[in-house]
Amino acid sequence: MGQKHSITTTIEIAARPSTVRNVFLDWPHYSNWTQRFKLTPLEPATATPIELKPGDKIKVDMGTVFRPVVVENSPHAFKWLGSLYGLFDGQHEFYFKESETTPGGTTLVQEEHFTGALTYFVREGSSGGVQTKTNFGVFNEDLKREAERVEV
Repeated sequence: MGQKHSITTTIEIAARPSTVRNVFLDWPHYSNWTQRFKLTPLEPATATPIELKPGDKIKVDMGTVFRPVVVENSPHAFKWLGSLYGLFDGQHEFYFKESETTPGGTTLVQEEHFTGALTYFVREGSSGGVQTKTNFGVFNEDLKREAERVEV
């Protein structure tokens, strides 16, 4: 079956969860504020990101291109499940939580749960894991900056 590893990042954002989620789901405008992810609906191709539902397919470009399946698209979470030839599976998750420390703000949690034979290379502390966590952190900072700009 292979090993299991997870990478989790969090950030406090001084914007409402609905604002953070709306910025996150505004995929056509990502190039205006981040270079970390490029997300595109695939099936149905006419869907907007907010309309995506479990079972729909998306294209994710994080340097490596995946075509995962949406697992959840709710006001509180967006999740997808991707696979690389069955050797490496990942469930990527974004949570938009009301902050307990930033009044009126959001605690954004971004995490990925990896399974499969190749997960050793993305475990916490490995070079792949460190790079993945760094990329998540940079995206979180980009999202924070844009959501706080929009919230004003």
